[in-house]
Amino acid sequence: MLVASSTAPAEVPDEASLLQRLTEAKDQRGEYEAGQALGRARSVQGLERLVARRSASGIVAYGTGMAIGRFTRHADLDPEVEALIVRNFDDPEIGGPLRNLVLGGRYHTRPLFDLFRRRLERPGLGPEDYNNLAGQICRTDLPVEKEELAILLAFPDGKETVRGRALLYGCLAERHYDPATPRIEQALGVADRYEVDVALGALVTMGTQKSLAAWIAYARSVRASGDTARADQMVRTMFLGLERLPPDTPIDLAALREVLPPAMDASTTQAWIQLIEHRHELSGSRTSSPSSRSDGGRWMGGRSARSSRSTRPTRGDRARRCSTA
Repeated sequence: MLVASSTAPAEVPDEASLLQRLTEAKDQRGEYEAGQALGRARSVQGLERLVARRSASGIVAYGTGMAIGRFTRHADLDPEVEALIVRNFDDPEIGGPLRNLVLGGRYHTRPLFDLFRRRLERPGLGPEDYNNLAGQICRTDLPVEKEELAILLAFPDGKETVRGRALLYGCLAERHYDPATPRIEQALGVADRYEVDVALGALVTMGTQKSLAAWIAYARSVRASGDTARADQMVRTMFLGLERLPPDTPIDLAALREVLPPAMDASTTQAWIQLIEHRHELSGSRTSSPSSRSDGGRWMGGRSARSSRSTRPTRGDRARRCSTA
């Protein structure tokens, strides 16, 4: 016999009920709660009423509701919402909260992008203004890679604006816009380890011959400096990034092998095997289950046990051996 659960989810209020809650709100708290509920439902009418009431706190709550609702950051903003943002973009009271709504959904209109870009060109902006605008500018799928690179090239240096630069690195890398590679590679020379790591990740995500060559050159310099722990971690992180790229992404496997650990542990060997399988580049070696860790060497490109580096093979050499049939 089936018994109805006493913990069944409550029925979600319809839009009319939510709008009525906003109408009946008697204080700022009630308005905030109504705004958050309307944001979860992504009610365009609700946002229009909040704008008409000039309720900055209600619009902030609407954005919070969008963030915790059933939609994701990859959802699209409704055209009516974009129009509201454009009309009230520079409003001193409600413009800021409206502009932040793009963080909860992608926008698609050129006028809104141009407003963000022109705002970034205003004098007197503080570091957080730059950082926030970079995030807002990146929340579009318009073909504006050239403009975004120009923004990155003009973006202020320094630790206070690293968040904005990091967002732009990632944005251009996700678009695989190779002309941005030299600027991202330039970030490898800064002192801030966080920015360097973000730039390294962006170079892998970019997935072009030029960007991956830049990553490999940097990894080679790290290993040559004697910082083997960091070089090993970089390799493991790169493997994860490369597995997300299409199998036909141009990778110089010979150059990549040069930055691998001399003696790979089991997890690194396994990651290398999985990468090669992902790319279907077995270099003429007999295929084998990646779960067989002792066979890791056959995926390394055919280094034999008679390595000229040493008459007595090291642990790393043994890991790279080709197995015979």
